[in-house]
Amino acid sequence: MTRTKLIYSDTMFVAICIIMYATDGFKKSMSLMAFLIIFIFAGCVIRHVNYYKLNKKIY
Repeated sequence: MTRTKLIYSDTMFVAICIIMYATDGFKKSMSLMAFLIIFIFAGCVIRHVNYYKLNKKIY
């Protein structure tokens, strides 16, 4: 995984969270959205940890 892919995926995660918040996506189906956001956030953390293990740099 390259640094550019990490930045792109983090940006997309934040953009989707903002869009969902602005369109009340969280209020319509809170339980499903909360589960998905937690799952996606965990994936981001795992990608960052793996990037650090490979490159010994914090992106």
